[in-house]
Amino acid sequence: MKNHIEDESVFGIAWFRKDQWESLCNVSVDVDSLEKSYEEWESFANKSIEDLISKGMHIKKIGVNVTELVDWCIKEKRPVNSESRSLFVANKLRESQIKQ
Repeated sequence: MKNHIEDESVFGIAWFRKDQWESLCNVSVDVDSLEKSYEEWESFANKSIEDLISKGMHIKKIGVNVTELVDWCIKEKRPVNSESRSLFVANKLRESQIKQ
């Protein structure tokens, strides 16, 4: 009898550092949709994580270096916006899972 392990999906969430928040705001074309301060963003992000975990989702914070994000967006010919940030995080998550 085989032992079946359920393949659980892990969802990545972009995690920014306080010292890079201003840089993120400066390069994002959708800056108006970002929270006004790092503290406001961090509070929102933590609440979102709690909500997702309470729904049974598995979440992994993916550290985002703004310079790396911008380089990726240039390479992919994408603007720095929420869609690109999400795709960047999805790629980073996939890379981290491959390395394991």
